[in-house]
This record gives sequence, structure tokens and C-alpha cells, in this order.
Amino acid sequence: KDLEELGEDEYYFHELIGLDVYNEALELKGKVLEVREIPQGEMLVLNINGKNKFIPFRKEFIKSVSSDKIIIHEIEGLL
Repeated sequence: KDLEELGEDEYYFHELIGLDVYNEALELKGKVLEVREIPQGEMLVLNINGKNKFIPFRKEFIKSVSSDKIIIHEIEGLL
């Protein structure tokens, strides 16, 4: 189907699923399994060492998104 054009910093969920997630030191942290919508916004669900972890899909945590990876700002306690 034809998808409407998105604005800057907007993504279709299917484009995010399967992307590798790295921290700012480019250490691989996991892979996006799904994107969940909650009242506060969207959460990326990552598989890290066999466990599901959640990262808010917000500018405070997501530094960049490209066609092959997501770079996160990993603060203490996030993962």
C-alpha cells in the first residue's frame, strides 16, 4: 500500500522492528522486537541477553535512527 509521507523524526513501526540497537560507544545492546503504544508514548521492546527490555522512544533516549540501526543514550538503569 501507499504510505503517507512522514515528517522529520517520525517512523512507521515496521521500519523500526528488527533494527540493531547500539549505545553511543557503538556497543551492540540488542534488537528491536516490537514497538508498543502506551498512553505516555511509544516504547521499543528489545531482546537483550534473552530478556525483554523497554526503552521509551523519546529524544532523551534515542540519539539517531537510520535504515540499519538505532543509537541510544544509555543512562544508568535504562537497561
